[in-house]
Amino acid sequence: MCVSAEVSFGMAGLLIAGGVFAVHKAQKIDARYVPLALFPILVGIQQLMEGLVWVEAAVGDQNLLRMAALGYLFFTWLVWPTWVPYMVARLEENKRKRKLFYYFAQVGFLLGLFLYLPNFWHPDWLSTEIIKHSISYQCTHFSDPYVSHKLPYGLYLLIIALPPLLASQRALKIFGAGLVSFVPVTYFLFSYAQISVLCFFAAALTVYILHVILENKCAISRAASVT
Repeated sequence: MCVSAEVSFGMAGLLIAGGVFAVHKAQKIDARYVPLALFPILVGIQQLMEGLVWVEAAVGDQNLLRMAALGYLFFTWLVWPTWVPYMVARLEENKRKRKLFYYFAQVGFLLGLFLYLPNFWHPDWLSTEIIKHSISYQCTHFSDPYVSHKLPYGLYLLIIALPPLLASQRALKIFGAGLVSFVPVTYFLFSYAQISVLCFFAAALTVYILHVILENKCAISRAASVT
């Protein structure tokens, strides 16, 4: 999250509170909304992690800074490419699409391990610093000697964006379009802190998620089978 620790902690509180409310409503409307409703809570926890990054960056404790950064990146690299396809699959009525989205979640988990574990195992492979009022996470990956970061990051975007874009429900297509449209903004305007700023935009999408659940925009058929 940009700006400061206070903003990160404040946004985290709002997201978690909104997510708890969304989960409560989802359980009453249709339990298949629950994974979608949990999205704001997960984003909120991630922002708590980044709030700690701000705090430790100011204090100068490099060990705690690294632990907080790894906590934040755990959501970035592992949770989102797994959770987004999964929550879309839970709301999908088309059996073939639902199966495809579960495959996306599995591939997303494997990609997440590939992107996350090197920085977990090698302390010197992760650099965290404050640049222009944003946090810059400079990550190293196993593929760096062979290909540009653009390749794994592009695959990461496809895994996250394609399931909602291909979903049968228009509400989820809008969610996916939001993810895709935010990426060029972060790449061209905030290239120094893409990971942090992109997750700020993801936090903004949670407001739309609350709208989808409260208005039952997916209108899930009770007859749809769940796998």
